Amino acid sequence: MVLVAVGALIAVAVVVAFVVHVPKVVTVPATVTFPGGRITVTAPVPGTVQDVMVVAGSVVAAGGELATVRGADGTVVTVVAPEAGTVLSVPVNVGQVVGAGEALAKISRSKAGLGVLVVAFVAPDQAPDFAPGSKVDVLLRDAAGTGTVERVSLVRLPLEAVAEVVGGETLGQEVFERTDGAPIAVIVSFDAAGSASAPGIPEGTAVTLRRVVSDPTLWNVLLAGGR
Repeated sequence: MVLVAVGALIAVAVVVAFVVHVPKVVTVPATVTFPGGRITVTAPVPGTVQDVMVVAGSVVAAGGELATVRGADGTVVTVVAPEAGTVLSVPVNVGQVVGAGEALAKISRSKAGLGVLVVAFVAPDQAPDFAPGSKVDVLLRDAAGTGTVERVSLVRLPLEAVAEVVGGETLGQEVFERTDGAPIAVIVSFDAAGSASAPGIPEGTAVTLRRVVSDPTLWNVLLAGGR
């Protein structure tokens, strides 16, 4: 009887291995990116920052005033945004002495039609789980949306490129450690119909990508091997 029971269990296990898909949940950290690109606005002359009109998060139009700089001869120069966008950072304060070409503000360009893009960096062995066209969940702290994988980079990215996206070399190093030094970029766009919250997500927000994938059954593997 024992042998019969063991044989039955083995038979069930074989059947399960052949026909049952085992779901796997893959989650990776990601960052809301800047689809229009970034602009660094610099001081046109050396001098002292007299006034700053914006803060991080300010939305500016092309020609909108950002700051004023008083030159050594007393002339006050108004610095404006060359393009419309959202202010990412203002690395200067009123009264600070700046040189010509020193950064006064960083802006993400507004670009119609691009929607919200998210980039995640995954290890090479995770890349197949995020094939172009596949659907993913985009998880925020208190909300969630649905996105579509638009493309996956074909090459491993250097530290400089990763750091630019995630917000600094320290975070870039963390990505390199997590991906064994070979980060592959996964670019995801939000589905307009699938995420009502997508348009309101601030750029630079840390999110999580989640995708449920099914490992192939033994039957699928055998069929693929026989082709």
